[in-house]
Amino acid sequence: MNLDLKHFLGHDILRLEAKESVYMIMRKDEVATELSLGERAALSFLYFLKTLDDKDFDRSRGVVVIDDPVVGLDEKSMSYAFNFLKDRVANVGQLFVLTHNQQFFQQVKAWFGNDSKSSVSYYKLNCTTISGTRYSKLVNLDDLPKEV
Repeated sequence: MNLDLKHFLGHDILRLEAKESVYMIMRKDEVATELSLGERAALSFLYFLKTLDDKDFDRSRGVVVIDDPVVGLDEKSMSYAFNFLKDRVANVGQLFVLTHNQQFFQQVKAWFGNDSKSSVSYYKLNCTTISGTRYSKLVNLDDLPKEV
């Protein structure tokens, strides 16, 4: 997991260390305290990706939903995370990637735009409030103006 963490974040400052029957999150040589949002997201996401290797999960038929794996990451770490993600979700049956990050969305679009074997669709959630009630509608991005 430490090697994965290094590849995901692009540095080895943060690592897991086994102490008795638990793991400690270490920053350099000290127990890490007050993890950033990006660090917490990275650890959670990497743990999730490890579950894809479970013997009971059939990657070729599995459905994988990834919700904003780059939240809280800086631009450099986001690039490392994106490349790591591409490698780890290869060959899954169906993949859903959700994000609020426009830069990450463009990377995902470029990735699948170059994959002629995949059937790909892109959607946006449009939200409106009418008389104090919030409504959401899933809109195909192909139906929106090109500047979106």
